[in-house]
Amino acid sequence: MDRVVTTDQAGAAGNYHARTESGIWMRGEFEVRKRNVQGEVVEDWQRAQNTMMLLWLTTAAERLYRTDVASPLFYFIPIALGGFTALSNADTMASHAGWAEVAGGAYADADRLAWTPNAAATQSISNTGAEANLLAAADVSIHALGLSTDDTKNGTAGILVASAVLTQDKILETGESLDMRYTLNMA
Repeated sequence: MDRVVTTDQAGAAGNYHARTESGIWMRGEFEVRKRNVQGEVVEDWQRAQNTMMLLWLTTAAERLYRTDVASPLFYFIPIALGGFTALSNADTMASHAGWAEVAGGAYADADRLAWTPNAAATQSISNTGAEANLLAAADVSIHALGLSTDDTKNGTAGILVASAVLTQDKILETGESLDMRYTLNMA
């Protein structure tokens, strides 16, 4: 069996990617684009490489190479600027001391926004063209993003799949929005 190992391939502390013993890499990135109240783009796409969570890597390896269980759905987690200290590849949905999710009432949707990817092509899968759009229901400051297998706002169930600190905080005023996409590359 092709065992999954983790490594700090990019050389940046905390940016863990997955690599199998045969050399296949799994790495992803979040992208965000800000829109004003009128829906006009006011900041172009910004990219942030993610950290792959250790628990998710183990789960993915089991599902991919052993059990062939259907893939779960994934949901975006906006991570608040206030109180942020760090992301860790050991973070879980139930335990992540260095960060908190944006308060549930700060964005309009009843649940976390779904990641709805297109068909995979050339060892990559993304929701390009089907971006999730977070509409600010109150002023909100977003410092990072995550992906979870649970759609409950501020919930602790499910598996934390990945997270990344944005290269620039996204400060949204009520009515502004943030387009979010996630790409996973395997090669």
